[in-house]
Amino acid sequence: MATELREAIKDNLRDIVEKTTLQAIIFRTTFDIIGITTRKNVFWLDVKMPKDEVNRNEFELGKRKDNVWTHIRVKENTNFNSLVEVVIDAYNRNL
Repeated sequence: MATELREAIKDNLRDIVEKTTLQAIIFRTTFDIIGITTRKNVFWLDVKMPKDEVNRNEFELGKRKDNVWTHIRVKENTNFNSLVEVVIDAYNRNL
């Protein structure tokens, strides 16, 4: 699902640049907006958006020290379309 999400990000968001590091795939305009970090059997989606603005009960949200980013744990049963919606919301919020 991480590959499909990566492709959906590139297809749906204009003026986005993909940067790959050893630990993550980062998407940015003039600053980082979205991050994908893979782990065994799951991956994490980080969006530059406060946790209270994500407003989705279906996501398992991880803990972050700041209120700028939301850390979403993505498992096999996570709704793909909801992930794409959150990514688009984060992008539009940070234009």
